[in-house]
Amino acid sequence: MTKTRIFAVCLSIFFFAAIAPALVLYAQGWRLDAARSTFVQTGALYINTNVRGGSAITDRGIHKNMAPFSSDVLIRNLLPGQTRVRIEKSGYFPWEKDVRIESERTLRFTNALLRPEKQAIVEGMPQLNDTIGDFFVSPDGTKVALLTKTGLTRIWDRTKAAFLDIDIPDIPSGWSSDSASVLIQQKNRALRISIAPNPDHPLPATVQGIQNAGFVGNDPLFMVGTIAQRNGTATLASARYNSDTNIFTLKEIARNISAATISGKRIVFIDIGGILWSVLPDGNELVQLTTSPVPDIPDIALITHSENERAIAAQNKNGTIWIFSFEEKGWRRVGDNIRTAIFSPDADKLLLIAENELTIHFLTETHNPDHAAYSNELITRLSAPIQNAWWHHQNEHILFTIAGELHMSELDGRGGRNDMLLAKDFVSAFPVQKNELTALLIPNRIDFIINPALENFFGL
Repeated sequence: MTKTRIFAVCLSIFFFAAIAPALVLYAQGWRLDAARSTFVQTGALYINTNVRGGSAITDRGIHKNMAPFSSDVLIRNLLPGQTRVRIEKSGYFPWEKDVRIESERTLRFTNALLRPEKQAIVEGMPQLNDTIGDFFVSPDGTKVALLTKTGLTRIWDRTKAAFLDIDIPDIPSGWSSDSASVLIQQKNRALRISIAPNPDHPLPATVQGIQNAGFVGNDPLFMVGTIAQRNGTATLASARYNSDTNIFTLKEIARNISAATISGKRIVFIDIGGILWSVLPDGNELVQLTTSPVPDIPDIALITHSENERAIAAQNKNGTIWIFSFEEKGWRRVGDNIRTAIFSPDADKLLLIAENELTIHFLTETHNPDHAAYSNELITRLSAPIQNAWWHHQNEHILFTIAGELHMSELDGRGGRNDMLLAKDFVSAFPVQKNELTALLIPNRIDFIINPALENFFGL
């Protein structure tokens, strides 16, 4: 081997030995931080959105396009520190955050929703000659009961785009799960009315003397309510429907109760001693849930989940909210001066609605973002009163109305919250079809809009 070749080989080995460590560090995510004149290990940013083929842009000059059929993006090798990221796509308002990148960590945002510039309307209904005073939509969103200013109550069938040829005396207080029956609560009686085509019994089935009535599990065969007593307490009663005779048979379940409501397919109630009980609507399987009374028994109300029987809360007349813990067999105070509260669809969180504030109480420990179990987080504080609020069906956003506007705010407050204005210039709004749609009352019509949502929700 000539001296020239030996020199070339040695020089190659020298250069390889010199750059190999740098290549290894580069492959492991190390980069030069020019501002601090040192090498640092980088972090990453992952964002999952409701749009496909969007773009992720940072204030560090990074522009990364999603694949045409992809709704998420991963940006690697970001230097630690503060950065602003923006997700955008033509036809949508952008989603933005000021985030902090940390070494060796991937910051994840899995519920980034962009609002369409043109709000999607499923369909409305034709303009009426009469102004609509109130409305109530069936659980599956197919039917709408309308009360007009002239006192006429009609039912609009969205699937047929026509009014049903049936009269009901008032706005329903409940629907059956198949939207074939409505429950009408009057002063001292409740009516079950079939609105199905060609019903076996066109006349209402009546339960006399019952108040605060409701279908159990949206099942029109069982009605539960209370019967007022002279001593100021109430008797809990259920009524089972006989389809052959079109008659309800009333059955007493418990006397001297302070509050009662439906929880999934069971009934929960508080007796005059403040003890919480659970029972089936036929009176079987009576279970005592607490040994110590709920605080402030007078004027107490129960809050439950439509499907999860373990989600139970109580509220007194002053707006104090308690959560019942099945593990501790007792009550945990979670908020004061609250107007009402609503469990999330997954029953892991409780929305506390005050006059001007929305707060989330976390029932379990969560990650991305991190929240301790039994902790509270303020979502928004507003100058005007909140008219109504409810959960987004994917559990990570809140919809609320204020001053004739419909907004949607994300729960994830890292880097600031994105607030969307979904609609304005309406009288009232109501969630329908398991909160996937929102019904908007215009003076003489109702529109249905689609709430922005992830197409594929994995909760990563």
